[in-house]
Amino acid sequence: MFFFFDPMYSATQVLLESENASLKEQREIQMVLEDAESPIRNKYLEKLYDSVISKSHIDFDNIPQSRGNIVEYVGYTNMIEVLENILKLASDSKSESVIEYTNIIKDSISYMRTLAPIYQKGFRLKNEYVMLEYNTFVYTIIQAVSTLLYEFVDYVKKPTSKTMEITLKNTKYRANTYYINQLNKFNKINKTMQYGKFLEAMLQNDRNNFTGVELVGLTAIIVVALAIVPITRELVYHYYNLKSNVSDCLAQQAYFLEMNKTVIEANSDFNEKKKAAILMKQEKIKNLCSRLSEKLRVTHIKSIDSGKASLQSDNKLLTIDNIKKEISDSPITLL
Repeated sequence: MFFFFDPMYSATQVLLESENASLKEQREIQMVLEDAESPIRNKYLEKLYDSVISKSHIDFDNIPQSRGNIVEYVGYTNMIEVLENILKLASDSKSESVIEYTNIIKDSISYMRTLAPIYQKGFRLKNEYVMLEYNTFVYTIIQAVSTLLYEFVDYVKKPTSKTMEITLKNTKYRANTYYINQLNKFNKINKTMQYGKFLEAMLQNDRNNFTGVELVGLTAIIVVALAIVPITRELVYHYYNLKSNVSDCLAQQAYFLEMNKTVIEANSDFNEKKKAAILMKQEKIKNLCSRLSEKLRVTHIKSIDSGKASLQSDNKLLTIDNIKKEISDSPITLL
């Protein structure tokens, strides 16, 4: 279902966009990024890091209050329950795509739980980058769950039935799965690379900055940095332009769970008066959830476009020639 993701591709993508490179130039860029001693590679990574931090003033609402432990996030329990309900719906209807999307999100949550001790250390040390990565990927998980709801979940009432039921929308066509795609990349990096060691390296000596030259010799760590930093950067630019908040997603997820609860109630042995009251409640919840889901969907599309435009504009400055010039103009040559 998902494209093959080469973690190193995210490292070259930014430069390829800015260079408008030929095939020969693309190979040269790749060779630069693979050279552990290259001052260009180190300066490039440093500039990517700086561009992430420059856009880091994002309203993550109450995510930071969980201080690196996703289980302590206020919406965690509801999120897990939503995913389990969607997985059941997808399994019952044999919707392989939705099963795959749901499992990608669950895998991301599992990785976040495993990494909790490192993220928590980052919060204790007030390390700006590690805290930002945690907040960013928790936010992406929240948005991915909301994407499942507004893209796939439908509330229907059959002509022969007085009660509503929850189904999956026609999944023949692939939904807009931007957030799930980003989590898929995050999972691949966790599965195939030493992401935890990268985070630990970012916490060494209580430093709150990044200089590529400091990590020369730590090849595995540099490779992870080249893979994860561009993904984090793209998400940060996106959230910087996002005119939405976490509470909207939480409310949408709560409405879905409440709707599921009323469907179960309606199937119980209640009298007609009680069932009519449940149906009225269902209609109210459905309307609230549908309006909120549509708002999230529209906001999501607009913010992706804004984030991409801002990212592409900044990428034009990230060229090999500009990086070389900055190195040569530096009072200390990075050799």
